Amino acid sequence: MLMWSLLFAGVARGQTTFYLDTTTVSLTDPVSSSWHELYPVYSRMYHMSSWIDTNGDGKLSASDQVDLKDEAGVIRWYHVDAVTTTIFWTFKAPDTGDGAVEPETPTLQLPTNPVDSRWHQIFPVFSRWFTITSWQDSNGDGRFSPSDQFDFKYDGETTIRWAHLDRVSTDIIVTEKPIVPEFALATLMQIALIAAIAYLGFKKLAIKPFKHTN
Repeated sequence: MLMWSLLFAGVARGQTTFYLDTTTVSLTDPVSSSWHELYPVYSRMYHMSSWIDTNGDGKLSASDQVDLKDEAGVIRWYHVDAVTTTIFWTFKAPDTGDGAVEPETPTLQLPTNPVDSRWHQIFPVFSRWFTITSWQDSNGDGRFSPSDQFDFKYDGETTIRWAHLDRVSTDIIVTEKPIVPEFALATLMQIALIAAIAYLGFKKLAIKPFKHTN
């Protein structure tokens, strides 16, 4: 029971999912890029110190492995769940404040016409969903992009909210990989050694010739 308790103590830390964004990454060479945490703790910073292109597509994408160094200098290992786009907006009167959302389906391409598209909110309240109900192409570039105006409606509400699209960034969703603590690993190694010795001992007894006694 102690062995499994130690193991689960190590695994438990590796179940946290993080939402991080950046505006300065090369997806084909992401090492040394800086990332800003959106969730669960807003505004912590990370430095990507290594990357393994697990799926071999030549760019940072879902299923890859990365390690990230936090502000305290601690490096941890993560699985990339998705690479997508995040849009940041500011509410227009009468609402106040700002927020960030990602498309319903991970993508690096914003819709040309966002009307009726679905979005997953990262902050200020995590995991609310809304649908864009109208769009004004303020800069006249023919696509959904910064400086445009849009309105949206949260699921379960009838209120229409008006917002300004401030900026767009690249977002990665990563899950920390399980790490077995060193003391738990040492315990496992000791148990494995004892099990191996016991197995060899039983095997030796099993093949020992049987002798009759008079």
